[in-house]
Amino acid sequence: MHIADVGLGIFGANGIVGAGAPIACGAAHKFKAAGENRVAVSFFGDGAINQGVVHEAMNLAAIWKLPVIFICENNQYAISTPLREVTILEPHVRARAYGMPGVAVDGMDVEAVYHAAITAVERARSGNGPTFIECLTYRYFGHYTGERHMKMTYRTQEELESWKLKDPIKSWTARIVESGLCSLKDIQAIDAEIETEIQRGVDFARSGPLPVSAEALDCMYAVPYPNTPAWGIES
Repeated sequence: MHIADVGLGIFGANGIVGAGAPIACGAAHKFKAAGENRVAVSFFGDGAINQGVVHEAMNLAAIWKLPVIFICENNQYAISTPLREVTILEPHVRARAYGMPGVAVDGMDVEAVYHAAITAVERARSGNGPTFIECLTYRYFGHYTGERHMKMTYRTQEELESWKLKDPIKSWTARIVESGLCSLKDIQAIDAEIETEIQRGVDFARSGPLPVSAEALDCMYAVPYPNTPAWGIES
């Protein structure tokens, strides 16, 4: 959730729902003011669409014609709350009220998402402002690990299985094989390479030494917190 790498253009996420939208506007404003040919992208779920800060960010982006793209990954459930019970209009329709294109795409279709993103990027770079893209998608597992233990039943097994038939990896694999872009043998080789790399990482982690308590607070603060032994244990 909190991954960040400014060198790669990843400004960092946070645990506040929808909080990335105004941050993206700030980045986009900097790009525009500096004359940089860059575009900011804010990702959030359908659970964030009713957050005031998201609407404030969209309004600001439209007024200032900021080069920013708002992408709503609509998996239809905010944890366990169905979107249909808390929102009247579809997210992309609501975005149009702020004077920006509101586009809905099949989030399980890689090519559809790609083309929608390219169009939005070109619009932003041409100085025409933001775009809102709603990617209709689905998650096969719970929002958090406790759901399985709590036996939460806010969606049916039939619904889950119907969405698995639209799995983007399986469907895209079939399409690229049929088109001749890649052979099934090539794909299997890629899968095997990935599995090997994952296993190598697991083996490295398991063979490494356990951390010591004295290092528990290392790198948590820009300046080491004074007079605080790790976890209250004297080293």
